[in-house]
Amino acid sequence: MKLPERISCMPRPMAPEPDPFTAHFWTALEQRRFEAPRCESCGLLQFPPRPVCPACHSDRLHWVPLSGHGQLYTRTRIHAAGGTFSWMTPYSVGVIDLDEGLRVLTRLLHSASRLSPGSAVQLVVLRHTDGPLFAAIKAAEKENEE
Repeated sequence: MKLPERISCMPRPMAPEPDPFTAHFWTALEQRRFEAPRCESCGLLQFPPRPVCPACHSDRLHWVPLSGHGQLYTRTRIHAAGGTFSWMTPYSVGVIDLDEGLRVLTRLLHSASRLSPGSAVQLVVLRHTDGPLFAAIKAAEKENEE
């Protein structure tokens, strides 16, 4: 499933440094797919991606596509940020419980920054000038809505 995307005219505030294992995640995100590794030994789905299962320590992992749909678990608004994030203030971040069972922390865009816990959200790809990141929007928002 391809995620909706938003275009940013700015570089990423803190660009990731992909390694041989996480490069798959960043390549998939560039193609508007959100994927996570699942352990072939115990079945654990994990995020952020790690080359070894945190539950059973197996290195037998395979990547699975996720829907990007979920519910807001909690959120907060950042009013004071240092360094590379200071230009973004104020901004909101939230913890999202994805439908597949993963919990991810991400930036909340637009009206998602005012949602209550339990509200439906959708991950989107933020296409920055130097590569992709992901964020969440209110699930009912349309792809081209700003």
